[in-house]
Amino acid sequence: MDVPLIVKYDSTIGDVCENIHRTFRPNFRYAMVWRDSAKFPGQTVGIDHVVRDGDVVTIIVRR
Repeated sequence: MDVPLIVKYDSTIGDVCENIHRTFRPNFRYAMVWRDSAKFPGQTVGIDHVVRDGDVVTIIVRR
């Protein structure tokens, strides 16, 4: 929460995965989103979900 990840406008969860580490996208299971792009806090979303400014995202990957 101290250092934000800055991504381009209309980026998806898949784009966020690629920015964190190259193995995150192929091993992606689901993500949880809080704030503006989520319909409710902690919403489970897929790889094509578009993130918005201020979103807090938790990414779950396979081992």
